[in-house]
Amino acid sequence: YEAIAVTAAGTTKMVDAAIRHLAAYKDAAGRWLDGAKTYKLVLPPDVPVLHFWSVVLYDNDTRCMIGNPQGKTEVNSRQDLVAGEDGAVRLVFAPERPEGVPEANWIQTSAEKGFFAYLRLHSPTEAFFDGSWKMGGVEEAT
Repeated sequence: YEAIAVTAAGTTKMVDAAIRHLAAYKDAAGRWLDGAKTYKLVLPPDVPVLHFWSVVLYDNDTRCMIGNPQGKTEVNSRQDLVAGEDGAVRLVFAPERPEGVPEANWIQTSAEKGFFAYLRLHSPTEAFFDGSWKMGGVEEAT
């Protein structure tokens, strides 16, 4: 079960308008996302949006945003995230913040729960639709 809606904005190509959602339930190797593990998601520079993007983590059981002691369920481009020298934003999802990972780029997961992630693109631009902007999937950190 999950949110279901059908609108023209969600089913047609609307450059510079609407919202597009990309979901990750499994990591890049095809394994279900596990809150006990550490994952990374790299957003390359120049995310193709007019307004902003966000990544939100959800609890597999409740389908609600995750609960955690950190009190943070999402990161977004309106926050003071730390980008690398290449302009990419490296996000980490883990029960404990790994050494060297900026607090702003980390969302705490629960070791007892699975989760899934949504990337929301608010007013995606042509680079999203034509595939010229590419990103990888959620990868387990080694």
